[in-house]
Amino acid sequence: YVLDLNEQTSTVYMDGFKINTLNFNTVEKNGNVYVITIKDENIYDGTLLMTKFTLDTSKNLLVYQWYDKYYDLTIVQTFKQTTEILNY
Repeated sequence: YVLDLNEQTSTVYMDGFKINTLNFNTVEKNGNVYVITIKDENIYDGTLLMTKFTLDTSKNLLVYQWYDKYYDLTIVQTFKQTTEILNY
């Protein structure tokens, strides 16, 4: 994922190939923590997904969560990788 805070977009790459770019619905900033929401579409059945990213730049932590209506599941993934923030 590339979260562009200036353009307010999320771009998804898989194996080096661009899959999709979506606009942010909301962005909230509280200190070093950003909470970003995005409306997305389930690639399997077309249902609406509401995706939420919580990015803590001080802890280099990204939490990605969404609700999948088709499976009636809330999915949460945590990424603790190198996070690069440019011009925020």
